[in-house]
Amino acid sequence: MFIQDLSVEQQQVFLYLARKVIEADGVLHELQLGALDVIKKQCEYGISEKEVPVNTLGQIFTTNHAKHATLLELVSVALADSRWHDNERDTIYSYAKEMGVPTHKVDQFKDWVVKNFMLYQEAIKLLED
Repeated sequence: MFIQDLSVEQQQVFLYLARKVIEADGVLHELQLGALDVIKKQCEYGISEKEVPVNTLGQIFTTNHAKHATLLELVSVALADSRWHDNERDTIYSYAKEMGVPTHKVDQFKDWVVKNFMLYQEAIKLLED
């Protein structure tokens, strides 16, 4: 949704961070991988993930908009399987900390994603009626 707001390098790093979030609970959940595929289709054509040290995230994601967009998209990937696993949450929290974003902001993103999922389900029901 907001991935296109990021630079190519930021998108590449996002793909790496998202994979790490998906792997954090020890299960490669099909719904999470599907969500990542949808996001990847919104990225610049042909990009691949770029591994970076976590302590460089603040230098890569320099604006609040880029930081927040990245964290919001990571939360949406983590919640694609309808679970907020502790390891996924802690992984995203560690990224937020390195970006200088407080964890309560991540919690706000989580709440927004959950509401968005509920609205999507509501829309599906409306389409079926």
